[in-house]
Amino acid sequence: MVASKSSDPARTPTSAYAPVTSRNVLVALLVGLVVGIGIVVLREQFDDAIKSTEDLAQASNGLPMLGVVPADKNWQTVGETHLASVEAPTSAMAESFRTLRTSLQFARIDDPARILQVTSAKAGEGKSTTSANLGVTLSRAGQKVLLIDLDLRRPRQHLFFGLPNSTGFTTLLLDPDSRADTIAVSERIPGSACSPLAQGRATRRNSSTAPGPVRSLWIWPTTTTWCCWTARPFWG
Repeated sequence: MVASKSSDPARTPTSAYAPVTSRNVLVALLVGLVVGIGIVVLREQFDDAIKSTEDLAQASNGLPMLGVVPADKNWQTVGETHLASVEAPTSAMAESFRTLRTSLQFARIDDPARILQVTSAKAGEGKSTTSANLGVTLSRAGQKVLLIDLDLRRPRQHLFFGLPNSTGFTTLLLDPDSRADTIAVSERIPGSACSPLAQGRATRRNSSTAPGPVRSLWIWPTTTTWCCWTARPFWG
């Protein structure tokens, strides 16, 4: 028979053995920090959105940037049209288009560009607003501008100048005799040298005798300094 004797009598615990709250909180903080940093790094590596001028320069393989037009919350309402140099000539928005105008004028001094195409990656990014404001800004500098709306899916240039869309570019292609009635003068900009050419409503009249590209060159008068057109977006 073996006798046993306790050398340390049992005591009532004053705190819980597990879990250890302070240790668990510290571990959770460290794990959360590591996971958060990992997610940020992964998103940065796979994010190909253009958010700064540096991103744009990298995406365009170093092509020169002609200008930056700031975002204006008052211009983000769908369906509204704005001409900065008419509504607020001294605003930052109007100044940005004047900077863009100057960049275009000095981009190719030896061989000045006379034809501009304005487009975007997708619809709603501001190509119509840019081309309309650029056309007016160029005209305010004494340049004669022919502004053509070639976005046949979503024509909007006529809205900027308060003009009807009953006649325009497609009208010229289908009916060469309508030349005198297609290039209008906007009453919204008195004395402007910017001549908008709307998209026009395509009809079947004389479609069999529509002129080719060479015969249609007369829509750009030789006295015009700039020819700027709005093309449809790449997607949508």
